[in-house]
Amino acid sequence: MRKADRFERALRLIAATTFKNKMANGGACIPAALTVRDFLRELGFQAETKSVALRITALRPGELPRQIFVGGRDLCGADSGPGWDGHLIVTARGLLIDPSFGQCRRPWWSFVPDVAITGLIHPRFRQRVVTDDGKAMPVIARLAHKDDKIDFETIWAATPSNAGWKLAPAAKPDRWRPMVDDMLAEFRREVVS
Repeated sequence: MRKADRFERALRLIAATTFKNKMANGGACIPAALTVRDFLRELGFQAETKSVALRITALRPGELPRQIFVGGRDLCGADSGPGWDGHLIVTARGLLIDPSFGQCRRPWWSFVPDVAITGLIHPRFRQRVVTDDGKAMPVIARLAHKDDKIDFETIWAATPSNAGWKLAPAAKPDRWRPMVDDMLAEFRREVVS
């Protein structure tokens, strides 16, 4: 099987997988991203985890704007609070893969998929998001949808120095390694059949 076909098959399996949060107090993005990273690496693809700030915005005519920030408390002027203030995604072959995107689903944007897969913005064309304290973060990927009912946008801004996730309980291999093995077994079953 050609490498491009193997990658496409791997993406289909990733998109069909539901990455459930097994911790009562958060951390779903960490084991999900580590699962996807190692799954792709074991198939022979270069894949990296990246810390980002995620912002989802929705505007509907006649309604107040709706917004969610994940990993960007400083973007909206909020205190850092407890826990790791970040969101973890995977990049591979020019794509951003957000395996825990579905945790951001809300009634006003119930159409978001469980897994977001979108192209990375070329570094030369990346806009920057600036925080209240002047810190600039490059937007590495964007998803948008606009029609007469909703103006929806998601952006992922790189926060490379935000590596606190590595110390989180959710980063322990027992949280994500079994899912890598399950995905590899499923991938191999599909290849054989």
